[in-house]
Amino acid sequence: MLTGADVLLKPLPFREAINWIDASSDRYQKFGCLAASDCTVHLFEDQTDNPVSYPVLQHVLLSTRKSIAWNPDYWFTQEGNHSFRMALYPHGGGWRERYREGVAFNYPLLAFVAAGNSNGSLPASAEFLRLEPACLAMTAMKKSEDGNSITVRFFEAEGRDKVRAHVKLFGPIKQAWKTNLIEEEDQPISVSADGTAELDVKPWEIVTVKLLV
Repeated sequence: MLTGADVLLKPLPFREAINWIDASSDRYQKFGCLAASDCTVHLFEDQTDNPVSYPVLQHVLLSTRKSIAWNPDYWFTQEGNHSFRMALYPHGGGWRERYREGVAFNYPLLAFVAAGNSNGSLPASAEFLRLEPACLAMTAMKKSEDGNSITVRFFEAEGRDKVRAHVKLFGPIKQAWKTNLIEEEDQPISVSADGTAELDVKPWEIVTVKLLV
């Protein structure tokens, strides 16, 4: 339990992460383990009375009885029970083997009953959007701010070089543009004969494209 004085006087080794942390080794059989949690703070060192020398992955649930406000009248408490969820994903190899499960742990698939076509049925299979290769992660899809195009945002999630993105919609794409985050500074990108938009993506790059079907 941390107090306001602890926060002010003690350097804290906690680190923020999103969804997951991972420990992997390139020695022996290259085993590793990815730990997913709905906490956003993690600790990598043993802070017990007899600490070990190797890294220890820990999810940390921070709680404080007092704020660091100078006036006690403005201190707040966090009463009640506090809990978090976690999951372990062992793997043979690096974090790239299981990080998708780590992200999915906090973003479960939600299914909805959709309206069918005029005869009340849905096709046996359909695909609204395809984004390839697998190292690209889509974060948003919406109607563009201007015009009738569709905006798709994704990022390169594995730090890979020479990634060629392929974006395909439910119908052939007629025109495509790469934009900045606020959908401005349009730069035309190529569209293949089958209506797939294609562009090169840098390691870790966030990409926003507008697609006209």
